[in-house]
Amino acid sequence: MTVAKGSVRRDGETITIDGLSVKQAVEALVRMEEQDNLVVNVSTTFRELFFTDGLLCFMEALKRTFGDYYAAVTSGFFPKPPTLMSIETGPGMTTQAVWGSFEVPGITGQLTTGMSLLDDIPVFMLHGKIKQRDKGMVDALVELTKQIAKEQSIYKGRAIELQFPDPDEVSSPLELAPRFMLLSEGDPPVFCAETQQVIDNYIYEDIEATALTKRNKLPIKKGILLEGPPGVGKTMLAHTLAAKCELHGWTFAYTRNVGDLSKAVNLVRGKWEPAIVFAEDLDRVVGGERTDTVNEVLNVVDGIDAKRSDIVVLVTTNDIDVIHKAMLR
Repeated sequence: MTVAKGSVRRDGETITIDGLSVKQAVEALVRMEEQDNLVVNVSTTFRELFFTDGLLCFMEALKRTFGDYYAAVTSGFFPKPPTLMSIETGPGMTTQAVWGSFEVPGITGQLTTGMSLLDDIPVFMLHGKIKQRDKGMVDALVELTKQIAKEQSIYKGRAIELQFPDPDEVSSPLELAPRFMLLSEGDPPVFCAETQQVIDNYIYEDIEATALTKRNKLPIKKGILLEGPPGVGKTMLAHTLAAKCELHGWTFAYTRNVGDLSKAVNLVRGKWEPAIVFAEDLDRVVGGERTDTVNEVLNVVDGIDAKRSDIVVLVTTNDIDVIHKAMLR
Protein backbone atom coordinates (compact mmCIF):
# COMPACT_ATOMS: atom_id res chain seq x y z
CA MET A 1 0.00 0.00 0.00
CA THR A 2 1.33 3.47 -0.90
CA VAL A 3 1.07 6.02 1.90
CA ALA A 4 0.53 9.64 0.87
CA LYS A 5 3.36 12.07 1.69
CA GLY A 6 2.96 14.31 4.67
CA SER A 7 0.59 12.09 6.61
CA VAL A 8 0.06 10.41 9.95
CA ARG A 9 -1.87 7.14 9.74
CA ARG A 10 -3.13 4.89 12.49
CA ASP A 11 -3.83 1.18 12.20
CA GLY A 12 -4.91 -0.10 15.58
CA GLU A 13 -2.05 0.59 17.98
CA THR A 14 0.39 1.28 15.14
CA ILE A 15 1.00 4.86 13.99
CA THR A 16 2.76 5.49 10.67
CA ILE A 17 4.38 8.87 9.98
CA ASP A 18 5.46 9.68 6.45
CA GLY A 19 6.98 12.77 4.84
CA LEU A 20 6.94 14.96 7.99
CA SER A 21 9.72 16.70 9.83
CA VAL A 22 10.21 15.89 13.51
CA LYS A 23 8.46 19.11 14.49
CA GLN A 24 5.55 18.44 12.14
CA ALA A 25 5.28 14.87 13.40
CA VAL A 26 5.21 15.98 17.03
CA GLU A 27 2.54 18.59 16.28
CA ALA A 28 0.45 16.00 14.40
CA LEU A 29 0.74 13.51 17.26
CA VAL A 30 -0.28 16.17 19.79
CA ARG A 31 -3.38 16.95 17.71
CA MET A 32 -4.13 13.24 17.43
CA GLU A 33 -3.85 12.84 21.20
CA GLU A 34 -6.14 15.81 21.78
CA GLN A 35 -8.68 14.27 19.41
CA ASP A 36 -8.38 10.90 21.14
CA ASN A 37 -9.06 12.50 24.53
CA LEU A 38 -12.25 14.24 23.47
CA VAL A 39 -15.25 13.04 25.48
CA VAL A 40 -18.00 11.79 23.15
CA ASN A 41 -21.51 10.47 23.70
CA VAL A 42 -22.35 6.97 22.45
CA SER A 43 -25.89 5.64 22.26
CA THR A 44 -27.48 2.59 20.65
CA THR A 45 -31.11 1.50 20.92
CA PHE A 46 -31.52 -2.18 20.04
CA ARG A 47 -34.94 -1.87 18.46
CA GLU A 48 -35.56 -5.61 17.99
CA LEU A 49 -34.32 -6.77 21.41
CA PHE A 50 -36.51 -6.99 24.49
CA PHE A 51 -34.48 -5.33 27.20
CA THR A 52 -33.71 -8.43 29.29
CA ASP A 53 -32.80 -10.41 26.17
CA GLY A 54 -30.59 -7.58 24.94
CA LEU A 55 -28.94 -7.13 28.32
CA LEU A 56 -27.92 -10.78 28.48
CA CYS A 57 -26.64 -10.67 24.89
CA PHE A 58 -24.53 -7.65 25.84
CA MET A 59 -23.18 -9.54 28.86
CA GLU A 60 -22.22 -12.39 26.52
CA ALA A 61 -20.48 -9.85 24.27
CA LEU A 62 -18.48 -8.63 27.29
CA LYS A 63 -17.64 -12.22 28.14
CA ARG A 64 -16.42 -13.04 24.62
CA THR A 65 -14.38 -9.83 24.52
CA PHE A 66 -12.81 -9.89 27.98
CA GLY A 67 -13.05 -13.54 29.00
CA ASP A 68 -15.08 -15.36 31.61
CA TYR A 69 -15.63 -12.61 34.15
CA TYR A 70 -18.63 -13.93 36.05
CA ALA A 71 -16.56 -15.29 38.93
CA ALA A 72 -14.90 -11.89 39.31
CA VAL A 73 -17.86 -9.66 38.62
CA THR A 74 -17.98 -8.36 42.19
CA SER A 75 -14.32 -8.78 43.05
CA GLY A 76 -12.35 -6.73 40.62
CA PHE A 77 -13.29 -7.33 36.99
CA PHE A 78 -14.85 -3.90 36.76
CA PRO A 79 -12.78 -0.92 37.94
CA LYS A 80 -15.99 0.39 39.55
CA PRO A 81 -18.30 -2.33 40.90
CA PRO A 82 -21.61 -2.13 39.02
CA THR A 83 -25.20 -2.66 40.06
CA LEU A 84 -26.31 -6.19 39.26
CA MET A 85 -29.79 -7.22 38.09
CA SER A 86 -31.00 -10.80 38.59
CA ILE A 87 -32.79 -11.85 35.40
CA GLU A 88 -35.04 -14.90 35.31
CA THR A 89 -33.83 -17.33 32.63
CA GLY A 90 -36.18 -20.22 33.44
CA PRO A 91 -38.49 -21.43 36.21
CA GLY A 92 -36.54 -20.83 39.43
CA MET A 93 -33.38 -19.88 37.48
CA THR A 94 -31.67 -16.47 37.40
CA THR A 95 -28.45 -14.94 36.16
CA GLN A 96 -26.86 -11.62 37.02
CA ALA A 97 -26.31 -8.79 34.56
CA VAL A 98 -24.83 -5.31 34.76
CA TRP A 99 -27.54 -2.66 35.11
CA GLY A 100 -26.98 1.07 35.07
CA SER A 101 -23.59 2.82 34.85
CA PHE A 102 -20.30 0.94 34.99
CA GLU A 103 -16.73 1.01 33.75
CA VAL A 104 -14.95 -1.49 31.52
CA PRO A 105 -11.21 -2.21 31.39
CA GLY A 106 -9.59 -0.45 28.45
CA ILE A 107 -12.43 2.04 27.99
CA THR A 108 -12.06 5.44 29.63
CA GLY A 109 -15.41 6.73 30.83
CA GLN A 110 -18.69 5.06 31.68
CA LEU A 111 -21.24 2.97 29.84
CA THR A 112 -24.84 2.62 30.95
CA THR A 113 -27.25 -0.23 30.26
CA GLY A 114 -30.95 0.57 30.29
CA MET A 115 -34.18 0.37 28.34
CA SER A 116 -36.30 2.51 26.07
CA LEU A 117 -39.99 2.14 25.20
CA LEU A 118 -40.68 1.64 21.48
CA ASP A 119 -44.34 1.05 20.60
CA ASP A 120 -44.90 0.18 24.28
CA ILE A 121 -42.21 -2.51 24.17
CA PRO A 122 -39.21 -2.08 26.51
CA VAL A 123 -36.11 -2.59 24.36
CA PHE A 124 -32.44 -2.71 25.34
CA MET A 125 -30.39 0.49 25.23
CA LEU A 126 -26.67 1.13 25.71
CA HIS A 127 -25.27 4.62 26.08
CA GLY A 128 -22.47 6.45 27.82
CA LYS A 129 -19.67 9.00 27.75
CA ILE A 130 -16.23 7.79 26.72
CA LYS A 131 -12.99 9.00 25.17
CA GLN A 132 -13.00 9.22 21.37
CA ARG A 133 -10.11 6.76 21.14
CA ASP A 134 -12.27 4.02 22.70
CA LYS A 135 -15.29 4.43 20.46
CA GLY A 136 -14.13 1.63 18.17
CA MET A 137 -14.17 -0.81 21.09
CA VAL A 138 -17.72 0.20 22.03
CA ASP A 139 -18.84 -0.10 18.40
CA ALA A 140 -17.37 -3.61 18.34
CA LEU A 141 -19.31 -4.55 21.51
CA VAL A 142 -22.53 -3.24 19.94
CA GLU A 143 -22.03 -5.26 16.75
CA LEU A 144 -21.13 -8.38 18.73
CA THR A 145 -24.27 -7.96 20.86
CA LYS A 146 -26.40 -7.80 17.69
CA GLN A 147 -24.70 -10.92 16.33
CA ILE A 148 -25.23 -12.85 19.56
CA ALA A 149 -28.89 -11.80 19.54
CA LYS A 150 -29.31 -13.68 16.26
CA GLU A 151 -28.04 -16.84 17.94
CA GLN A 152 -29.83 -16.87 21.28
CA SER A 153 -32.80 -15.66 23.29
CA ILE A 154 -33.98 -16.62 26.75
CA TYR A 155 -37.61 -16.47 25.58
CA LYS A 156 -37.64 -17.96 22.08
CA GLY A 157 -38.87 -21.55 22.20
CA ARG A 158 -40.06 -21.26 25.80
CA ALA A 159 -43.45 -21.16 27.53
CA ILE A 160 -43.87 -17.68 28.99
CA GLU A 161 -46.54 -15.50 30.53
CA LEU A 162 -46.58 -11.95 29.18
CA GLN A 163 -47.43 -8.98 31.36
CA PHE A 164 -48.10 -5.40 30.38
CA PRO A 165 -48.27 -3.16 33.46
CA ASP A 166 -48.01 0.59 33.12
CA PRO A 167 -44.24 1.30 32.94
CA ASP A 168 -44.77 4.42 35.06
CA GLU A 169 -46.27 2.37 37.88
CA VAL A 170 -43.70 -0.43 38.27
CA SER A 171 -41.09 -0.38 41.00
CA SER A 172 -38.59 -2.39 38.93
CA PRO A 173 -38.09 -2.83 35.17
CA LEU A 174 -38.21 -6.58 35.76
CA GLU A 175 -41.94 -6.30 36.36
CA LEU A 176 -42.23 -5.69 32.59
CA ALA A 177 -40.42 -8.93 31.71
CA PRO A 178 -42.18 -12.18 30.77
CA ARG A 179 -42.38 -14.89 33.40
CA PHE A 180 -41.53 -18.50 32.68
CA MET A 181 -44.36 -20.97 33.05
CA LEU A 182 -43.78 -23.99 35.27
CA LEU A 183 -45.15 -26.83 33.18
CA SER A 184 -46.61 -29.92 34.82
CA GLU A 185 -46.34 -33.42 33.40
CA GLY A 186 -50.02 -34.21 33.72
CA ASP A 187 -52.06 -36.10 31.15
CA PRO A 188 -53.50 -34.09 28.25
CA PRO A 189 -57.24 -33.37 28.24
CA VAL A 190 -59.51 -35.94 26.60
CA PHE A 191 -61.88 -34.69 23.90
CA CYS A 192 -64.37 -36.37 21.61
CA ALA A 193 -62.91 -37.83 18.41
CA GLU A 194 -64.19 -34.98 16.22
CA THR A 195 -62.75 -32.25 18.44
CA GLN A 196 -59.45 -34.11 18.81
CA GLN A 197 -59.17 -34.45 15.05
CA VAL A 198 -59.58 -30.68 14.62
CA ILE A 199 -56.93 -30.03 17.29
CA ASP A 200 -54.55 -32.51 15.66
CA ASN A 201 -55.00 -31.05 12.17
CA TYR A 202 -55.10 -27.33 12.92
CA ILE A 203 -52.84 -26.96 15.96
CA TYR A 204 -50.63 -29.96 16.74
CA GLU A 205 -49.64 -30.57 13.12
CA ASP A 206 -48.16 -27.08 12.71
CA ILE A 207 -46.11 -27.45 15.88
CA GLU A 208 -44.88 -30.98 15.23
CA ALA A 209 -44.21 -30.61 11.48
CA THR A 210 -43.19 -27.00 11.08
CA ALA A 211 -40.43 -27.72 8.58
CA LEU A 212 -42.81 -29.78 6.41
CA THR A 213 -45.43 -27.02 6.52
CA LYS A 214 -42.86 -24.46 5.38
CA ARG A 215 -41.51 -26.72 2.62
CA ASN A 216 -45.03 -27.03 1.25
CA LYS A 217 -45.37 -23.22 1.48
CA LEU A 218 -48.41 -23.51 3.71
CA PRO A 219 -49.15 -20.62 6.08
CA ILE A 220 -48.61 -21.16 9.78
CA LYS A 221 -50.33 -17.99 10.93
CA LYS A 222 -53.99 -18.38 11.80
CA GLY A 223 -56.58 -17.38 14.35
CA ILE A 224 -58.37 -20.11 16.32
CA LEU A 225 -61.30 -19.76 18.72
CA LEU A 226 -61.97 -22.54 21.25
CA GLU A 227 -65.49 -22.46 22.70
CA GLY A 228 -67.18 -24.41 25.43
CA PRO A 229 -68.43 -24.06 29.01
CA PRO A 230 -66.02 -24.02 31.95
CA GLY A 231 -64.48 -27.40 32.73
CA VAL A 232 -64.33 -28.89 29.23
CA GLY A 233 -60.52 -28.67 29.06
CA LYS A 234 -59.66 -25.39 27.32
CA THR A 235 -57.13 -24.34 29.97
CA MET A 236 -55.73 -27.89 30.22
CA LEU A 237 -55.23 -27.80 26.46
CA ALA A 238 -53.21 -24.60 26.88
CA HIS A 239 -50.80 -26.34 29.26
CA THR A 240 -50.49 -29.29 26.88
CA LEU A 241 -49.77 -26.89 24.03
CA ALA A 242 -47.18 -25.04 26.11
CA ALA A 243 -45.25 -28.25 26.74
CA LYS A 244 -45.54 -29.31 23.09
CA CYS A 245 -44.29 -25.88 21.96
CA GLU A 246 -41.19 -26.12 24.14
CA LEU A 247 -40.53 -29.65 22.90
CA HIS A 248 -40.59 -28.53 19.25
CA GLY A 249 -38.89 -25.14 19.54
CA TRP A 250 -42.01 -22.98 19.48
CA THR A 251 -42.70 -20.09 21.82
CA PHE A 252 -45.89 -20.30 23.85
CA ALA A 253 -46.91 -16.82 25.00
CA TYR A 254 -49.82 -16.62 27.43
CA THR A 255 -51.53 -13.38 28.42
CA ARG A 256 -54.09 -13.25 31.22
CA ASN A 257 -55.79 -10.14 29.84
CA VAL A 258 -57.31 -10.78 26.42
CA GLY A 259 -57.35 -7.01 25.96
CA ASP A 260 -53.55 -7.22 25.70
CA LEU A 261 -53.75 -9.57 22.71
CA SER A 262 -52.52 -6.96 20.22
CA LYS A 263 -49.59 -6.04 22.48
CA ALA A 264 -48.72 -9.71 22.90
CA VAL A 265 -48.61 -10.34 19.15
CA ASN A 266 -46.60 -7.17 18.61
CA LEU A 267 -44.07 -8.29 21.23
CA VAL A 268 -43.67 -11.82 19.88
CA ARG A 269 -43.62 -10.90 16.18
CA GLY A 270 -40.14 -10.81 14.68
CA LYS A 271 -38.51 -11.90 17.95
CA TRP A 272 -39.72 -15.27 19.17
CA GLU A 273 -41.44 -16.97 16.23
CA PRO A 274 -42.82 -19.50 15.53
CA ALA A 275 -45.22 -18.92 18.37
CA ILE A 276 -48.67 -19.46 19.80
CA VAL A 277 -50.18 -16.43 21.52
CA PHE A 278 -52.89 -17.67 23.89
CA ALA A 279 -55.58 -15.68 25.73
CA GLU A 280 -58.71 -16.79 27.54
CA ASP A 281 -62.25 -15.40 27.74
CA LEU A 282 -62.47 -13.49 24.47
CA ASP A 283 -66.09 -12.60 25.28
CA ARG A 284 -64.79 -10.10 27.84
CA VAL A 285 -63.76 -7.68 25.10
CA VAL A 286 -65.62 -8.65 21.89
CA GLY A 287 -69.14 -9.10 23.11
CA GLY A 288 -71.87 -6.62 22.23
CA GLU A 289 -71.25 -3.73 19.87
CA ARG A 290 -68.36 -3.34 17.48
CA THR A 291 -65.92 -1.07 19.32
CA ASP A 292 -62.33 -0.05 18.68
CA THR A 293 -61.27 -2.94 20.92
CA VAL A 294 -63.28 -5.39 18.81
CA ASN A 295 -61.64 -4.04 15.64
CA GLU A 296 -58.20 -4.30 17.20
CA VAL A 297 -58.72 -7.93 18.20
CA LEU A 298 -60.23 -8.69 14.78
CA ASN A 299 -57.11 -7.34 13.08
CA VAL A 300 -54.92 -9.54 15.23
CA VAL A 301 -56.96 -12.71 14.79
CA ASP A 302 -57.40 -12.13 11.06
CA GLY A 303 -53.64 -11.94 10.73
CA ILE A 304 -53.63 -8.39 9.32
CA ASP A 305 -51.19 -7.33 12.02
CA ALA A 306 -49.25 -10.57 11.81
CA LYS A 307 -48.96 -11.24 8.08
CA ARG A 308 -45.75 -12.89 6.97
CA SER A 309 -45.43 -14.05 10.58
CA ASP A 310 -45.36 -17.56 12.00
CA ILE A 311 -47.85 -16.83 14.77
CA VAL A 312 -50.97 -18.72 15.79
CA VAL A 313 -53.43 -16.62 17.80
CA LEU A 314 -55.46 -18.94 20.02
CA VAL A 315 -58.33 -17.58 22.13
CA THR A 316 -61.10 -19.16 24.16
CA THR A 317 -64.64 -18.29 25.19
CA ASN A 318 -67.15 -19.81 27.59
CA ASP A 319 -70.11 -18.38 25.67
CA ILE A 320 -69.85 -18.15 21.90
CA ASP A 321 -73.31 -16.58 21.64
CA VAL A 322 -72.06 -13.24 23.00
CA ILE A 323 -69.08 -13.03 20.64
CA HIS A 324 -69.44 -10.30 18.03
CA LYS A 325 -70.49 -11.89 14.73
CA ALA A 326 -67.57 -10.33 12.84
CA MET A 327 -65.26 -12.46 14.95
CA LEU A 328 -66.97 -15.68 13.84
CA ARG A 329 -66.87 -15.16 10.09
